[in-house]
Parts: sequence; structure tokens; C-alpha cells
Amino acid sequence: MAVDDRILRALDNLSANDLDKFKYQLSTLHNIGFGLIEKESNIAMTQRIINKFGSENAIAPTAKVFRAIGVEVGATYLEGGYAGQGGVIAAGTGGGASAAGTGDTGGSASGSGSTQTEAGQRFVEKHQLDLIRRVTMVEPILDQLRCENLINGDKCHFVMAKPTPRGQMSRLLQDVIYPGGRDLMDALYRSLEENEPAIMRDLKGK
Repeated sequence: MAVDDRILRALDNLSANDLDKFKYQLSTLHNIGFGLIEKESNIAMTQRIINKFGSENAIAPTAKVFRAIGVEVGATYLEGGYAGQGGVIAAGTGGGASAAGTGDTGGSASGSGSTQTEAGQRFVEKHQLDLIRRVTMVEPILDQLRCENLINGDKCHFVMAKPTPRGQMSRLLQDVIYPGGRDLMDALYRSLEENEPAIMRDLKGK
């Protein structure tokens, strides 16, 4: 995948809250005027990053910004993570921010909600290959994620463009869930429990 496409997809999967954080940290860490990028689209911001660092060097500074806002999975996605069976990464520490933001969680980040989210993340990362091979109810999962306002219709169409459930699930994980962070992994985990209960029972027993 081209560098600009990878950066754009990572940005597209940030929540509005984390996108604001990204712009602020980008301006702080890399001397880009915040006024220049505050209202820029993701496409324009991607091109600005490419123009500043060059295609060959743009990934590292962009990943640095993702880590600065606590979105470790986005940084790992940029760096080529989740490409194979060893695609498990450590959850972010310190701030605990996720790609869906934590500003409106009512302070539950350190409570049971955080624990549940981390459990969902670990499960999805551990069993990613089994999920790709076995899950068939991809469209109902997408519908649920869209109803929860976690993804939009364009992403649903993008995933369903693949002709097989395996291809759809692979695209959902690689291009939507992982760049989106912990909250999307947790939402996928909950949706899988509703739509693929037999698979979930089997995988939890492993």
C-alpha cells in the first residue's frame, strides 16, 4: 500500500476528538503551524505530511504523533503491523486514549469499561486469523458498528466490496478495526458475541 494511502486510512479512522489531538501534536512535534492544519481535510493533511517529510520518510514522524495521542494501534498500522500471525501489539500505557476518544466517557477509562475494552482488544489481536477464516456474518457486524456510529456507510461498502466473507473480514480488521483503535476492537468483540456466538465460545476456550 502506498504511504499516502496508509496515512490517509489511519487518519480516517480517528475520532473527531483524536483527530483534533493529532493536529495539535503534529503542529507541536513537527513545527507545522496549527492554524494551517486546524481546518484541513484528512486528504490535505496527508499531502502536507508527504510534502514535508517525503514519501520515504513520512511514516516514522506520523507514527510518532499517533503515539503522542495514545493511539498505539494506529502507529503500528502505519508501520506495517497486523500483516501476519505475529500482529499482536502491546496496548498503550499512560494516557489510555483510544482511536474513538475518551473525552465523553464520564471518567470510566480507569474502571471496568477500560478493562472490558482491553479484553476485547486482546481477544481480537490473539484470534485475528481464526476470525478471518471462520466469521461469515460480516454484514450484520458492519450494520451494528454503523448503528453505533463507529463507522460510516463508505467503510461498509468498502468492506463488502470483497466477494467472500474471508476477504471481507480481512479487510474489516486490517483497514477499519485496527486503525480505529481499542474502542472499535471492543465493539467488534461485542458484535461477534451477538452474531457469531458458536465461534466465540470455541475461541474463548482456546
